Amino acid sequence: MKYVYIFGVLLLSVSPLIAEEVTEHAGVIEYIQELTGKIDTLTKTIDELQKRIAVLETCHQSKTVEKKDLLDKGAPSAQIEKSKPKKLLPLSADRLWSDAMGALQQKQYEIAGQKLADFVHFYGDTSRAAEGYYWLGEIQLLNKQYNQAQIYYANAYKIFLETDIRKAETGLKIADCYFALNKLKEGCLFLKEVMKLQQKGAAVSTATLQLVEQYWAKYKCADL
Repeated sequence: MKYVYIFGVLLLSVSPLIAEEVTEHAGVIEYIQELTGKIDTLTKTIDELQKRIAVLETCHQSKTVEKKDLLDKGAPSAQIEKSKPKKLLPLSADRLWSDAMGALQQKQYEIAGQKLADFVHFYGDTSRAAEGYYWLGEIQLLNKQYNQAQIYYANAYKIFLETDIRKAETGLKIADCYFALNKLKEGCLFLKEVMKLQQKGAAVSTATLQLVEQYWAKYKCADL
């Protein structure tokens, strides 16, 4: 009986230590699992960057070979300078655009964003540049990154022609971003810009005009 009593006392004194150790162990396991997940994500990001770097390096090497060939053939310096690319083009414009749109359709927004960012960087002087900026804005809007979305939309707005119905739609998107950031005055100013487009005879859809009227009343733009 004496030994039973002693054992009971020892058990009671050790139990809190065991419980604390188990809790700490569980915390360590949870931390390791979280850290492992972050490492996996980082690894995927590095892999994607390596692929993009490899594409750029391949393009750079091909241009270097082209320049060497010109030098070997004794081409004049003016021709060699003309052969230098202003930007390293990773893929053709059509292929890059097709890949970006395909990723968008499959709702692979991160991949689509990378492709579109490459497109507007390398092919910013093409007819699709405005639409590229527009879709970049749409992706940021989905992620509720309103500041970045507004920047992309603003680039699209500057490029779209007044005869393109998407110019007014983009102006409305910019206003929407400002309202989401609680910048009511700026949002209302862009609503006015859309109204001016309509007054100038620019292409503006009925749906866009209806939303402009709704936002104008909702945010009390007349009082600002």
